[in-house]
Amino acid sequence: MGTWGPHAFENDSALDLIAEVADGGGLARLEAAIDRILAATDDLDASEAEAGLAAGAILALMAGRGDGSEVPEDLAGWLAEAGTAPPALLAKARKAAARTLAEGSELAELWNEGPDAEIWRDAVNDLIERL
Repeated sequence: MGTWGPHAFENDSALDLIAEVADGGGLARLEAAIDRILAATDDLDASEAEAGLAAGAILALMAGRGDGSEVPEDLAGWLAEAGTAPPALLAKARKAAARTLAEGSELAELWNEGPDAEIWRDAVNDLIERL
């Protein structure tokens, strides 16, 4: 297992997404990550949920609603030039973040098996509020 933490930028899927966004994927890559969560009809894959939560956290930063944590270095330059987050995309990200907490979310199942489940849920709920 690689990087694993309860906050949006503390896992390998998030770090991969950040690199893709900064390397030219931009808003289209963020929206694709969110759309994968919203398209999941049954089981939501953990890595897709992690990427979608990171996309939401990036959009919250674009909207000026950060959580006070450090912005990953790879992302800082992109954010400086990205502009503001489209309101419709913020709304989609909010729905996607809520889906990661719901039944059928592999990520929620994994977190619920460990001692830090409440920390993870609080972090996701905080993201939902900021979106």
